[in-house]
Amino acid sequence: MTRNEPAVLYKYRDDSPYTESMLLEKRVWLSTAQGLNDPLECQIGEIPKEWQEKTIHSMECAQIMGALTQFPGRQPTTLFSLTPRQTRHWRNKVKRMPHPRQMRAVRALYADHGVELSRPEEIFVKLRRQLQTVGIFSLSEAPDSELMWSHYANGHRGLVFGFQRNNSNQLGNSVHTMRVTYADEKPTLTAGFKQEVSLITSHGAGIKAEARLAFDDPVFRASISTKTLTWNYEREWRYVESGGGLQPYPGPIVEIIFGYKMPQSRRDYYRALLKNSGLSPKEFEMTLQAGSGYELRSLP
Repeated sequence: MTRNEPAVLYKYRDDSPYTESMLLEKRVWLSTAQGLNDPLECQIGEIPKEWQEKTIHSMECAQIMGALTQFPGRQPTTLFSLTPRQTRHWRNKVKRMPHPRQMRAVRALYADHGVELSRPEEIFVKLRRQLQTVGIFSLSEAPDSELMWSHYANGHRGLVFGFQRNNSNQLGNSVHTMRVTYADEKPTLTAGFKQEVSLITSHGAGIKAEARLAFDDPVFRASISTKTLTWNYEREWRYVESGGGLQPYPGPIVEIIFGYKMPQSRRDYYRALLKNSGLSPKEFEMTLQAGSGYELRSLP
């Protein structure tokens, strides 16, 4: 994180059992795209067909070259169970084949030895699926937004938790926490992207190479951190993981802000929850000042 970035990010909450559980369990819920408030979340723009085909071809060529190219001192002279002579013969034969037959031959060789290669033609389908399953915890850099208090804190009857950001927690980790960009156009893929390949052992003792877009790929990140201009009042930041569900606090709770309509009994209840959880954040409240609107006030 840099100096001009906020040191605290805020989560607006209503007064509910789910909010209480955040303190009792010391965990937060990461929603997937389907659970967010904008139906256009986590999408990318149209991917040009010509670029898709070119990218798929390039990825297939990389798989072929992995089997055909020899680098002295780095690549063994044999492939799987083939002898050096059989390997040379196989490589020389495949080099003379057109691209589609080369791809089939490489897949067949790997399959004969229990390895299922990833299929580049599926990467774009997986990209869209991957965007829909990423886990997102939405926060704001603004603790005193009137609209946010109304929309997400039950009309000032709820509260706000302030999570600290530093270089030793996930909120200070630029891979996992990013500022939302507001734009009317969704990100598009028009250049190469990063992949990561996982080797998965199947029940049949074979190995499957599963390709997916790398978590730090710029277009992937832009797709999960871009919203339309309508939402720019939220001044949102996002803590993200590869999947949704419960996660430990991404940073410690260092502030709590009570809505001006929250009853004293509920304030005392949350104070007790915080104390029992070993948390002692700074306390604030929203107040309504005649003639000047809402103000954030520190509590003793």
